[in-house]
Order: sequence, then structure tokens, then C-alpha cells
Amino acid sequence: MRRLRLIVRLFGVAAILLWGCFQVALFFGREDKAKRQWRIRRWSRQCMRIFGIRLTVHGSERFFAEGGQFMVGNHVSWLDIFLINSVQAVRFVAKQEVRDWPVIGWLVARVDTVFIKRGSRQSSQQVMEVLLQILAEKDYAVVFPEGTSTDGTGIKPFKSGLFDTAVVGNQAVWPVLSYYPNADGSPNINMAYYGEMSLWQSFCRILPQRGSEAVLYFLEPIAPQGKTRQELCAVAQAQIAAKLAELRGVPPESVVAEKGAVFEHTA
Repeated sequence: MRRLRLIVRLFGVAAILLWGCFQVALFFGREDKAKRQWRIRRWSRQCMRIFGIRLTVHGSERFFAEGGQFMVGNHVSWLDIFLINSVQAVRFVAKQEVRDWPVIGWLVARVDTVFIKRGSRQSSQQVMEVLLQILAEKDYAVVFPEGTSTDGTGIKPFKSGLFDTAVVGNQAVWPVLSYYPNADGSPNINMAYYGEMSLWQSFCRILPQRGSEAVLYFLEPIAPQGKTRQELCAVAQAQIAAKLAELRGVPPESVVAEKGAVFEHTA
């Protein structure tokens, strides 16, 4: 049954990717931003149905009450993008390598994803300038400050570089947690895309599942006034670590995969 489910959903994935390419090629050049965002939201929801994922969202009404918001989140899977875009179409910062992915790379580039070359100070500066422009246009910007993805059981210490966007632009930072639970509430690591796993291997872990759960938690906004980028980074990391630890029923310090985390936070 799992094999049959995988085959059927692979056909569905191929069809929805072609449908996405068709929409981008035919409509995006002629439609305004609101219409493009509507298409992205609808297409992302269609993708979620094909992947067999049911999404629950907490706290999004505060974040999306007005435009021009800066969001940072943990990164578990390529699915994270679909989760957030199914709620509200946003602009993501992604590693440069994503641009080279077959079909998906072309699609994410056409929906105005901002690409960053990891380890490049010049690239980070250029990305920050683009993010400031996005926020000035009252659009939504999303960053994954771990710099990589995890198996969903913990987080890696956040990198503070792009938090300068909040300091320079005087923008609140909105932390968001992406969580993929099993029926018992524990992390479903089969939803994760991390390490040396290929995209095909990820498909073969996700698609055969009968029904998958995903949850987005939009946490408390962090005011930038009086804080350095390092302080903003630490507070955002602490909020996400605390929520993940709460869901897992473990101490916050146990969910950070490496040293360098800060667990106490103030708004």
C-alpha cells in the first residue's frame, strides 16, 4: 500500500509542478502582486494536499495583519516553504544551490526568492539590502538563520548576520516554528530533509505516509529598539527553542544541536 501511495503521489507531484510552471510562465508577467500572491497561496495548498499533509496554524493573524514583516524560523524541510506560503505568500532567502534544483529551482527563482551564497560576507550584505527593499514595499521576508536544515528534533545555533536587516530597518523580528508531529506528538523525522539526503530520498520518505501533520507557530514579535543583531538573534533562537522544547516535553537547552545557544530571553 505504501508503494502504491508513493507512485500515485509522485504522479501528483509531477502534475502540480507542471501546473506551477505553467502559471508562472503564462500569468506572472501580466498580473499584479496581489494576484500573484493569491496564485502562490492556492498552489501551495494544492501541493500540501498532494503531499498528504494537514496543516494547523497558530498566531498567524498577528503576523499578517499588515505588510512589511521580517520573519525568522527553524528549517526542517523544503516543505517549510509550502507551509508558510499556504498561509501567506512571502519572499524567502534560500541558499544558492537551490537555484540549481531541477524544475523547483526555476520555480522558486520566478517567485522572487532571494538567493545567498553561504559564507560570503558580500553576498550577505547584498541580501540584506534586498530584504530592506522588500520590507519597504510592505512585503513579507523570511530567513532561516540556522543556515541549514535539521531532522526536526532540535535546532542549530542561529547565525546573526541577516538580523542586521531588523536593526537597520527598525523592523520587529517574528520568530516562527515549523513542527512535523507524529500521532503521539513526537517529531516525525521522516518529514525532514537534512544532511546528505537527496531530494528523491526525501520524496520516498514523505509521500508514502498515509497522512502527515504539520504545525506552524507564529511566536511573540521582538522589538529591535535597543538591541544589537546578536541580541535579536539570541532572543529569536530562545523563543523557538523554548516552544520546540515545550512540544517535546524536554528542557530548552536539550533541543539545540550544538553549543552556542542562548536560552533566556526577554521581549
